Amino acid sequence: MPAWPKATGLEVPRPVAPSASDHLEVIDVRVLGPKKTWAGRPCHLFSRRGAALPWVVASVVFLCFFGASLQLWRQHLRQSQSRMSRLAGPVATLDLGNGVKLDLVRIQPGRFIMGSPKSDPDRDISESPAHLVTIAKPFYLGKFEVTQAQWNVIRGNQSRSNVGDQFPADGISWNDATNWCAEVSTRLGVIVRLPTEAEWEYACRAGTGTQFAFGTALLPDHANFNSGDRKTTRGKTTPVGSYQANAWGLFDMHGNVWEWCRDTLHDDYENAPANGSGWVDPANLYNRVRRGGSWSDPASACRSAVRWGSPGDEKQPDMRNDQVGFRVVVEPRSGK
Repeated sequence: MPAWPKATGLEVPRPVAPSASDHLEVIDVRVLGPKKTWAGRPCHLFSRRGAALPWVVASVVFLCFFGASLQLWRQHLRQSQSRMSRLAGPVATLDLGNGVKLDLVRIQPGRFIMGSPKSDPDRDISESPAHLVTIAKPFYLGKFEVTQAQWNVIRGNQSRSNVGDQFPADGISWNDATNWCAEVSTRLGVIVRLPTEAEWEYACRAGTGTQFAFGTALLPDHANFNSGDRKTTRGKTTPVGSYQANAWGLFDMHGNVWEWCRDTLHDDYENAPANGSGWVDPANLYNRVRRGGSWSDPASACRSAVRWGSPGDEKQPDMRNDQVGFRVVVEPRSGK
């Protein structure tokens, strides 16, 4: 027997005999094998508890993916806000991407007489009765017709007249134009749409009450139209902005290409809205209005009040030719 130290005022622990449970623990260790360690400590990732490892890895991957997606969303939001910030002042620029800009002019609210007076020798029944319209809020309208460069940001070139970045996009149906507007709206977070008839004529007149924004006559220096003189008639589209702007800084509101509006064509202005909103007949959706005349039309067809639709045999607003294009309205989304 070993000799135990004598008591010196301190309790000395005595050895305790192994219990049954201790014996079982020893057996368990022998059966399962020694626990693997990392830096001298038990590491459960290598034991049966390590079954959670795939979940840990998956969580890390998900968090990385979520973080990257959040960063891209924030970048897109900053770009949209940057584009939105330009919608201020008398003129504005919308960034369509790929270095392509859309110049806009702010059209202030006001009132005007829509339609043509009985004294107009070229007056059509569809332009009567002349009536007072109120434009209650400002809006931005394209300074130029949509160009081929702007069109190509979303769609491929399909112009049928002259081909070039600064020429108007032509061969555009009403459906083509509205689809382009919808795609740009989604990309940029603003509302891009066709103007209503009232908005278009209000902007075209630019405060005038005459047949044209330039007075009672349209001259070859004013617009690209069929003057009847071979020396001054171009016979095709010209680059946007090649002629004089009206008093509000808008180009090619007369001639070059017809411009689509939101409205459907009605026989006349009886019961037309007086607030500048679009006027759409659900039973006649295919016959959409186009305004302004084109390079192939005489001056009488380029008057501020002229309103034409699609040919009578069209069952969808899908008329396309080298005389038809469009111009757009841009406005912030509600609450922005």
